[in-house]
Amino acid sequence: MTQVEPHEVPILAWCLIALLLVSQSTFLFLQAKKVGKAPWFWALIGLVQVPMPTVAFFVMKKLLWEKRR
Repeated sequence: MTQVEPHEVPILAWCLIALLLVSQSTFLFLQAKKVGKAPWFWALIGLVQVPMPTVAFFVMKKLLWEKRR
């Protein structure tokens, strides 16, 4: 497998990655705000990678937070 250096990645790909991260972060912030569970924390975690923070949020929402209501 060949490695690709960051300077070899097209600018459009970097823009797409940034758009995905910001969109995910915004979505997580709004969802966490509705649930009342640390929206700024989830927004920051959403900027780290795609899609694990979203998966983790929905697993926690379904398994932990809904049972306590």
